[in-house]
Amino acid sequence: MKKFILIMLFLFLSSCASKVPHKITSKNLVGTWLLEDYGYGQYSHSILAFLPNGEKCVVTYDFSANGNIELDYYLNHYTIEADILVTKVDYSSTPSLYPSYEIRDKIKELSNIKLVLLMIQPSSSNPRFEKHTRLVHENPERVCELVKRKLRQ
Repeated sequence: MKKFILIMLFLFLSSCASKVPHKITSKNLVGTWLLEDYGYGQYSHSILAFLPNGEKCVVTYDFSANGNIELDYYLNHYTIEADILVTKVDYSSTPSLYPSYEIRDKIKELSNIKLVLLMIQPSSSNPRFEKHTRLVHENPERVCELVKRKLRQ
């Protein structure tokens, strides 16, 4: 009986442990994050900046098979609805992400150093987790300044 109670207690405590805070707010996201390469296709990284005012700025750099570098810039606004990160595009250097385009990502994990998202809109036949690492010493305002400077060109 004692083993049964210990097992039940362990299961209960394990189910209570969550990788996502009970209440996710923009305060949890504010900062600069690095989106890791997926490990296939062209080599790609993104730097994302979340500001307290709801701005989300992104710089993506891709290395093609022949070594050319392609840069893309995105200026967005974000909100959080429960455990969903909602991003609306204001500007994109790529035509596939037009103004007002909406992206919804389920927040699977969020800590001081790690953010894991799963895109739920637009839907994909091959959904993949997007793993981000917080860039602790990077200023998110600088990323947004870069994106806005690029927009003025």
